[in-house]
Amino acid sequence: DRAGTEDRIGQAAGLALDDLERCVPAAMEYLAKLLESLPNLVIVDQDEDGMTLEDTSAELDRVAKTLGSPAKALFGDSLQTLRVRGIEDARTLKDRADLVTATSKALARRTGAAVILTSELARGAYRSKETKERIESMAAFKESGAIEYAMTTGLVLTNGTGEENIVDVDVPKNKRGRRVVTFRLERNPYRCTYADLGLVEDEPSSEPDPALEGLR
Repeated sequence: DRAGTEDRIGQAAGLALDDLERCVPAAMEYLAKLLESLPNLVIVDQDEDGMTLEDTSAELDRVAKTLGSPAKALFGDSLQTLRVRGIEDARTLKDRADLVTATSKALARRTGAAVILTSELARGAYRSKETKERIESMAAFKESGAIEYAMTTGLVLTNGTGEENIVDVDVPKNKRGRRVVTFRLERNPYRCTYADLGLVEDEPSSEPDPALEGLR
């Protein structure tokens, strides 16, 4: 929702989540000024605003033209819950996911925007702490196989270590570059930001991989 998204922005700027949730005047004033300083940011709550993904894309185009910017990024959370035109005719969850996937890809092609969507994962991708007992990352996206075919780059985030704020990120697909091994992030729960902890290698090799050395 819009309020939750705005709270995350405030956290990243250094405001305390407790102050934001309690609507402390000083925190809300700071957040309001921060959002006003970002005229290129459009936050849409589909439940509150009644806008589809296509409507949001059109608004993004309008803002970009007003600001004279060719660069656009459209974010959606999550693919399984987003609404697009015709979604009421989807009879199954797979039909719904297929339609959102196809619409997102069409919007990216037509508008030139970078379209970045979160996706829920099938339980088999995260129910076990043992990597070998999980399904392959490429098959992890929930409801529809169309997701893996449509995406340009796919990232699968799991908690492989059991530590609350450590996230392992696998890259099962990357059309714009080479597929890399898993890398690890550490979440700062107070700022809602992430720090790169580097690559994760299952079995250290005695022979260094020059490509991986470049990534380090």
